[in-house]
Amino acid sequence: MLRINGFDDCIMGVAHTAGEDQRIVYDLDLVLKKLIADGLSPSEAWEHYEYNMLGAIQPGTLVFLDRTAVLELS
Repeated sequence: MLRINGFDDCIMGVAHTAGEDQRIVYDLDLVLKKLIADGLSPSEAWEHYEYNMLGAIQPGTLVFLDRTAVLELS
């Protein structure tokens, strides 16, 4: 399984889906907080996430769980 170096404390678990390999699930909020703690502004952290993390993955690799989006649905 693909991992992001230095972000093990942001792992929520493993996703199991039919017909695909297992994938590590990261808590998006924790990922962004870690980037901010490392010196990025909130907008820089989001940009880094979108371009360097989300934009770099291939189908079937990483999963980022956005718990705030779930709250917006209810």
